[in-house]
Amino acid sequence: MTRRIKLNTTSLNTISLNTMISALFALLVSSQTSADCKITATQAPLLELYTSEGCSSCPPADAWLSEHMSSAPSASSPIMLAFHVDYWDSLGWTDRFASADNSKRQRGVASQTSAGVYTPGFFLNGAEWRGFFSAKALPVAKFKPGLLNVSATLVERTLEVSAEAPANIFIAISENSLASEVKAGENRNRVLKHDSVVRRWAPLTAKTQLTLPTDLNLAQAKLVVWQETEGKVTGAAQMSLLSCK
Repeated sequence: MTRRIKLNTTSLNTISLNTMISALFALLVSSQTSADCKITATQAPLLELYTSEGCSSCPPADAWLSEHMSSAPSASSPIMLAFHVDYWDSLGWTDRFASADNSKRQRGVASQTSAGVYTPGFFLNGAEWRGFFSAKALPVAKFKPGLLNVSATLVERTLEVSAEAPANIFIAISENSLASEVKAGENRNRVLKHDSVVRRWAPLTAKTQLTLPTDLNLAQAKLVVWQETEGKVTGAAQMSLLSCK
């Protein structure tokens, strides 16, 4: 859209050069409709939880994840993602956050470590972690932080993500503060609360577009980026999705 500036020539001499420059700069800034957010390094481990609203043993794992989330992930407090799988939907309750792609990812991650496919299932940097079941603390993951150069722009409900070297990089949109009133299945008559729920994810290409869910709360959403090498996560990073708008 072209904007026109009308100047009164009779009063032009009274306007200082600095004022005109400031006005033009403000106009330029106000015309911007989107902003880039950039992630330049991976600095934290990645913990994946595979869960389902149709699984009676999953709510404690969901609650554990919410309790252990960190706003400033580090080597001892990883970024956490909850992938809801769809293979328990047949028990009478369809998990609205579940997808076949999530189930496929779990099978792929499990095959790398000869782990079983079950819920709740945890993987730390691509390796199965069963410490949850014996109330053990998360081990400090050992890895050499890799370098990323990922940029993202949010335009309306589409997130455009690009990278100079996209090989083996994955992106996800996660959302906090979600809840479901379960009406059937193993968790019927319960209100289940969730955080770090994966709403969309994809391997990154030179330029990837993710269409956001219509019910996604941008204020509770994060962009998560991680890199994998031979099935092992070499580090992850995250930022508020609103910073890309």
